[in-house]
Amino acid sequence: MKIAVLGSAPSSVALAPYKDKSYTEWAKGGAKQYPPSPFTNDHWELWGCSPGAFGIAPRATAWFEVHRWEPGQAWFSPEYCQWLREFDGPVYVGRPVPEVKNHVVYPLAEIEEIFSAYFLTSSLSLMFALAIKKIEDARKAGDNGLHTIGMWGVDMAATEEWNFQRPGCQFFILEA
Repeated sequence: MKIAVLGSAPSSVALAPYKDKSYTEWAKGGAKQYPPSPFTNDHWELWGCSPGAFGIAPRATAWFEVHRWEPGQAWFSPEYCQWLREFDGPVYVGRPVPEVKNHVVYPLAEIEEIFSAYFLTSSLSLMFALAIKKIEDARKAGDNGLHTIGMWGVDMAATEEWNFQRPGCQFFILEA
C-alpha cells in the first residue's frame, strides 16, 4: 500500500505521483495525457485536503475536509463545495454531511484511542494517523509488502502551521 498525503504547498504538490499505473485507467475518460513519471509502475492512493489543494491536484482517491461544514464562508467557495459533493472517492468529514454523497465520518475516537489527541492538530496529521492505521491493519491481515507514506505539498511554513500544526506532522512522521 502506498499513500500520498497531499497538502497545498506549491513547492512540491505538483510532483506527487498523479501519473501512477492507475492513471491510464483514469485518463480514458478524456483526461489530458502527460509524459511518464518516476511513479509510472506504482499504484498510489492520493489523499488530498483543503480548499487550497482541490484546484491544484489533478486527481485524488480520497479527500479530507474535517473542518466544520460551512458553505458560504470565504474558505468554502461554491466551487469547492460542489466539487466535494461530486467527488467519486471517500470524503472524510468531521460530522455527517448528507449533501456530500461519499462522506465518511473520520474515525476520530478510534484514532485517538491509538495515538491520543495531543498531536492531532491539523488535517494533515489526521491523514497521517489514518494512513498509519490502514497500513498496520493491512499488515495484521497478512499483507507484508512494502508500505509507503509519501508527502507532497507539505511545507508547514506558514506561521499557524509552524507553531501549532507542524509538531503533529513531525510526530506522525516519526510514528510511521
